[in-house]
Amino acid sequence: MPPLTGALTALDEQIEAARAQGQMVRTAIETRDPVRLQSASEAIEQRLGEARAILAEGNARATTTQAALIDISRALTFWSTVSTAAISALLAILAAGQISLERR
Repeated sequence: MPPLTGALTALDEQIEAARAQGQMVRTAIETRDPVRLQSASEAIEQRLGEARAILAEGNARATTTQAALIDISRALTFWSTVSTAAISALLAILAAGQISLERR
């Protein structure tokens, strides 16, 4: 899974581009230029769509990472429990062996 820095940089670029398009919309409104307004509005919609896609990808990556971390946590808990039980069993066996050795 590639780092999210590239996605965050792309998202930042999309936000900046949308801001620039917003300025174009304001200019088109002020000059009452419907063609320019339509073009700028479409560009903003495109930028916002790309930003949404980047956010959705980041969300999917975060969800995948979270699931992997949960799995790792469960595995560590399982092996911790198994190793604790194994050590306890070995100690019990050793203790039983000590007791039987002392009786002889």
